[in-house]
Amino acid sequence: MFTPLANAYNQKLQEHLQHGHSMIGIGKGEFLSIFWAAWTQTFRRELILRSFQATRVLPMRVKAREKRFNNTTPQQLNGGSVGEQGDGNSWRQLRRILHAAVEDKSKAEFKRLEQSLHLLQVENELLHHERESLRSSLRLQSKRNNKGTTLDSQHREDYHNSSAVFWSPRKIQPAHELEVIVQQEAEQPQLQKGTEKELEVTSIRQKRLEAEEAEKERDKAKKAKPIELSARRAAKQQQRSAVTSQKSHHTHQTPREKASSKHVKKRTRRRSVVGVGSKAAAAPTTPPPPPKTTTRGRTIKIPQKFV
Repeated sequence: MFTPLANAYNQKLQEHLQHGHSMIGIGKGEFLSIFWAAWTQTFRRELILRSFQATRVLPMRVKAREKRFNNTTPQQLNGGSVGEQGDGNSWRQLRRILHAAVEDKSKAEFKRLEQSLHLLQVENELLHHERESLRSSLRLQSKRNNKGTTLDSQHREDYHNSSAVFWSPRKIQPAHELEVIVQQEAEQPQLQKGTEKELEVTSIRQKRLEAEEAEKERDKAKKAKPIELSARRAAKQQQRSAVTSQKSHHTHQTPREKASSKHVKKRTRRRSVVGVGSKAAAAPTTPPPPPKTTTRGRTIKIPQKFV
């Protein structure tokens, strides 16, 4: 039984190397899968019973070992030949269909067609085999990339300095808690980066809203500025109109008052007595002109050189 097991293991190992196209080596993780495939192929019920029969363990047969040296097959004894069998995709099956469909097999076209079908079938089988090999290699590579998670075997103070450590459910629980703490510490920088990024996005959004509000206020003030300016101009115009009307009324009353005062003064001056020695009476003095005022009622002081 162990010789067939070794042969089967060697065969599975060669198939594994061929499927990988020498691109992927053999690791410790592939030993069990290769050995288990060889084991299930070798240690079957019929093979175990056959080994018992060959070694005369069960049942007790004396001539069991002599049958191993009998190389004559039943087909050779009967004089027959092995029949052609195919699964529908093999070349033999296709050739039988071709021969059944074509009557004249001596034509050159028939031979050319037969060769073309044979070439296509061989290429198809090679491509199929290569595809399956590459798929198995990719599956094997993906299994290697998946690393297993092991508990942290940190020794506590009550552990002795020995290489053997016995784990129990009571001791596994602290190891799980320690693993959770380590994982949280490893994820803390990522969480902090995510929080900082969220704060930055919130700050940018707040600044954008403030800028939009400021722009709205500026637009509102820009629209209200012409209205306010027109109101100021209307108020100033109204004030100017009031001052002008008041000034015109004051200007119309001022000459009458001054004329009456002038008449009174002239009368008093005419009553003055002229001296005996004077040749002629002095001419009456002209009154000063009324002061000039602006439209706002301010008095204009004329320089002395223009008087």
